[in-house]
Amino acid sequence: MILSAPVLLVLGLTAELAAADPSISQEDCDKMCQTKLNDLHAVGQLYDIHNGMGSCDDCIICIGEGGKYTDPNTGRRRCCDKKNQVFLNGPAGSKLGKCCDASQAYLVDTSAQKGDCCPATNHVYLWDAKSQSGSCCPSGTAYFDGHKCQPEIVPEPKPHTINCSPHSVCASSSKTTGLKQGHCYQLMDTKGRTLSLHRGATDYILQNEYDDLYHFKVCASTTDCSPSDKEVTVNDKFFLQDEFGQWNLNGAGWIDNRCSDHLYFTQEAKSAGAFQAAPWCVDGKCGICLKSAVDACRGLEIVCPATNPGIGRYVNSNYCLPMFVKEVPCMSEVFGGEGVKTEL
Repeated sequence: MILSAPVLLVLGLTAELAAADPSISQEDCDKMCQTKLNDLHAVGQLYDIHNGMGSCDDCIICIGEGGKYTDPNTGRRRCCDKKNQVFLNGPAGSKLGKCCDASQAYLVDTSAQKGDCCPATNHVYLWDAKSQSGSCCPSGTAYFDGHKCQPEIVPEPKPHTINCSPHSVCASSSKTTGLKQGHCYQLMDTKGRTLSLHRGATDYILQNEYDDLYHFKVCASTTDCSPSDKEVTVNDKFFLQDEFGQWNLNGAGWIDNRCSDHLYFTQEAKSAGAFQAAPWCVDGKCGICLKSAVDACRGLEIVCPATNPGIGRYVNSNYCLPMFVKEVPCMSEVFGGEGVKTEL
């Protein structure tokens, strides 16, 4: 059999390469092939590689004109197609990579193990499994939907936000209370006792007698308890309408305004006492600190260390009563206003 001249050339080259130093670097193997084939696009195929050195056993002519690289999947020596391209590898061990323009970066969606050439700064690569496609997206993109890079929607932080965990009603800022006019709330102290009327008496105490029922309606005045979604602010005065009242006397009433060691129930609107509140963190939970808004006695506190203590108004305005607040249906909503009057 007579071999053609090109084949003889390759065979002769292979024999000559084999006769050379069997352990050389990839760079030296490329140079040897370029010299032997007289072509700058020639690259050498390195085998039995150990510590970057191996046997230069074959030569090929690169089709492309860009940077030389070793294919991470086949292990074969190749060249990028274009002159200004270089091969960029993916994460170590991923066998990912691609010929990219020298100004680009090869970015990878690590969860999908997919990547592409992207702008070198302020970009990420995102893969959409449904459409089996990916895209280079600006940094901050939430996801790629197969057509467009969808931006991440970050809600604007509210000013003066209270930094504590919600516990039922919680103020939206340091300047509001979480309370809303015309809404009804249970008021509980830090020991879980509900503010409610002393059974058989007219004073208010902290107890568990009505812990799942007793509540108050927040009113702007004794003539205005109309519902509103606007929060009561720290500077607002409000009145607490007792929707239950005395067990032996029909009709709602108010917490009175007297400056004394105890707060009392009254059905006289002119005797109702005003309150103020501020957001408060109690054991890391949202609450309020309730205080008096009666001019002569602006403070509010527990009056005695009893099991079911009363509360009273203090002259010292620094005193306020930390309480948890739980919104409940108003009696006027449950029973259609039977026995409940706003204006007394």
